[in-house]
Amino acid sequence: MRRSGAAVLSASLDPGWTATVDGHVGTVQMAAPALVATSVPSGVHTIVLRYEGFGASPELLVLSAISVLGLAAAEWHRRKRVARRSRTAQV
Repeated sequence: MRRSGAAVLSASLDPGWTATVDGHVGTVQMAAPALVATSVPSGVHTIVLRYEGFGASPELLVLSAISVLGLAAAEWHRRKRVARRSRTAQV
């Protein structure tokens, strides 16, 4: 590059993005809603944009399973109550 600018990647900005310019840590910023960018000085450079995902995926999976099972149990209990009421009303 003849003058300083930005290297832009078409991906949504997330806290997991890191950037290095010639092995030095760079700042990651949003250039547009779906563009991740890092500042680059003039000259020829090696730029690495890396994404490291959120590490709590197993815990979130367990929490989701517990939530779904809880909702299913609540629905089962509600249907059982409705069926009991309808039997009582028929008598």
